Amino acid sequence: MKKPLFVVVGTMVAAAVVAAAILSSGGKSDANAYSLSASRAPGTSPAAALRTAGSAAKHDPQPEVKRPVVKKSGPLPVAEVRELVYGFGRMQVGTKDGEHTFIIRNGGEADLELTAGKATCQCTTFSVERETVPPGEESRVFIRWQAKRKDLMFRHGGDVYTNDPKNPTLNFAVEGAIDEATELLPSTDWDAGIVYRDRPTSFKAFVGSRVFEKFAIESIGAESEFVTIEVQPYEKNPLSSDTWLCGYHILVHVSADIPLGSFSDVVTIKLDCLERELVIPLKARKNGEIRYLPTPGTTFLPDQMLLRLGIFPAAQGASGRIMMIVNHDHLNEPLQLTEIEAKPSWLKASLEPAGSATGVTRRYTLTVEVPPGRPREQHGEDNFATLVMKTNHPTGESIHLDVFFSSN
Repeated sequence: MKKPLFVVVGTMVAAAVVAAAILSSGGKSDANAYSLSASRAPGTSPAAALRTAGSAAKHDPQPEVKRPVVKKSGPLPVAEVRELVYGFGRMQVGTKDGEHTFIIRNGGEADLELTAGKATCQCTTFSVERETVPPGEESRVFIRWQAKRKDLMFRHGGDVYTNDPKNPTLNFAVEGAIDEATELLPSTDWDAGIVYRDRPTSFKAFVGSRVFEKFAIESIGAESEFVTIEVQPYEKNPLSSDTWLCGYHILVHVSADIPLGSFSDVVTIKLDCLERELVIPLKARKNGEIRYLPTPGTTFLPDQMLLRLGIFPAAQGASGRIMMIVNHDHLNEPLQLTEIEAKPSWLKASLEPAGSATGVTRRYTLTVEVPPGRPREQHGEDNFATLVMKTNHPTGESIHLDVFFSSN
């Protein structure tokens, strides 16, 4: 099959562009020609590399910088610099731009010509104060950078080209860490896990800063009476690689007196270094006389009471099984589901004994089924299918289950 004409023509044009660039440099392999060869990905044809180079040249809005002419003999300039790299330490994201000035001194016997190259990043501006520097005088190089986003290994700047034969290119850069004012770990929902009827649970979190050497927690608290919070100052271990300058350990206690089932609350933290409050959702779950365990072949998350049935054909349906361990201390008959509230209404649930009784505990298998032939539906995090099942247990304990599935 013949190649389309526009592909062949495009390749020829790109090749001509690159060939012209090489010829204009006197036939020598300049930096641009080298980068074309070196950057070509393994398995990429030369023609494809040429097309890529031609496209880049066509769309590059920045013209090439005209460098000063370097003489090899006669009175010569000498470019002297005190520093090429400036470390600014740490900056907070979103603060005002950083600025630094480098100095270039002419220690030679002829005028020093300077031309600013391109900045290495759009977040950085780069300029030279004086392009012609007489012997014994100085010129300043200005660099300004923006702290728009987190970058713990920030390094940007640019080149200054000179007519000093020993230093034709001076590479200036600023480097440091741009970081958020504080960091909260975990950063989103706090899950305290399972609370048992005779045992509370605790959850550990941390708030720290790599920008501020000192900050304070002005207030911290939860809305529920069942939640208490302790705060302990962070103490840096000399042997640790942590980079925190200041921080606090946060210990959240959830009481065993919370109601059975899922529990949710909100923790609010006010720091003196932030204008806004930190608001973090907190959740836990209290297990009563019934414990839940996954069974082989079924994806079930007991901490979340979430059953995942996955993706399946609607005509085929799907089911999953959950093991339940029930305290029969005050239950004189088999556990039964006395009332089922399902969403969607055709979602089914059934309960069967599993094995023989062991002491005061018995095992049951809870089966959840999406019957074959039901409508195609998707139930994910925003709209889980749900089952609320009341039982005949003397404590009145009920079963609340979320179900994830997608039938097609």
